[in-house]
Amino acid sequence: MCHLEVAAQEHCRRIREARKLFFDGGRASADLLDTTVLRSWKRCRDWGLDPQLARIEVDMARTAVLNEQLERNRNLLACSRAVMEHVFEHIRDSDSMVLLADVNGMLLHAVGDAEFMGRAVRVALQPGASWEEQLRGTNAIGTALIEERPVEVYGAEHFLEHNSILTCSAAPLLDAQGRLLGVLDISGD
Repeated sequence: MCHLEVAAQEHCRRIREARKLFFDGGRASADLLDTTVLRSWKRCRDWGLDPQLARIEVDMARTAVLNEQLERNRNLLACSRAVMEHVFEHIRDSDSMVLLADVNGMLLHAVGDAEFMGRAVRVALQPGASWEEQLRGTNAIGTALIEERPVEVYGAEHFLEHNSILTCSAAPLLDAQGRLLGVLDISGD
């Protein structure tokens, strides 16, 4: 077994232990879990989210609302599309996708491997869906918006168990004055 596989297995073991301590006993351990993820889990618990939900209601924007958000964010989209395509060229054939979300966590645009994008629809990882933390629990997009910094969420670090199939990295996009414009995310399984 290679060093990376051993490290990944150890990371998974620590996440399982952290979930057990947090969800069964209400305790948290920064020794087992990234502090950003731990803060997010606490927020999710305080909001009353249930990590065991088999499926959450898909909060998809109606076409008119999505079109309004696309228009409102047209400059962000125009600037981001080429970057998204460039990033995707580097991760092509890796069961991944690149996503753009607005400042509220609504997914505006996605490019990725067709097979993965087909599976991603099952967890509403598609334009029109909201991935704000208060709705979807700990996830790279929603947590990056709250933390206002890059965030990685690996598998079972997602608050909602059904999202544990994902591994995601997101970074806030800021304008020249440092104002938050949205989030760029890479998600895969």
